[in-house]
Amino acid sequence: MEVQTHRFGVLTVKRDEIITFPHGILGFPDYKQYVLIEPTDSVFWFLQSVDDPDLAFVLIPPEILRPDYEASVDKAQVADIKLAAPENSLVFSIVTVPQNTAAMTANLQAPLVINKECGLAKQLVLMDGRYQVRHNVLEEIKAAAQKTRRQELAGTLKKSI
Repeated sequence: MEVQTHRFGVLTVKRDEIITFPHGILGFPDYKQYVLIEPTDSVFWFLQSVDDPDLAFVLIPPEILRPDYEASVDKAQVADIKLAAPENSLVFSIVTVPQNTAAMTANLQAPLVINKECGLAKQLVLMDGRYQVRHNVLEEIKAAAQKTRRQELAGTLKKSI
């Protein structure tokens, strides 16, 4: 199957590579089929609409911004996408990229959850108050890197004592 896009040209995809959002994505309820485009040299992925060549979302795995990111959901919330186990899922946050890219933000409160086994997906809205709709991507990546570095240094000290 060929998918026309403005950003990526013509994509040739297999039918089983199509991701279906039965309820759409918040603000885009009529667009239900997408193709996930994996990065080659970046942390950013793309979710390209099959139905609209102009509609593509920039995505980032939330654990890049928050290594301890956890979307607490119950089985009822993911039953309609037939998700039986967390390891069968991919989780992404939608990134908003303004003209000033230093101000780009990621929505950690409403992650996209994709069932890798069957290609069904949905956007969840987490109501536990841990995450916001706008997390500055560059600040979060910098903070995550600093935290990781501190943990590595502490681990090095423990190993040498």
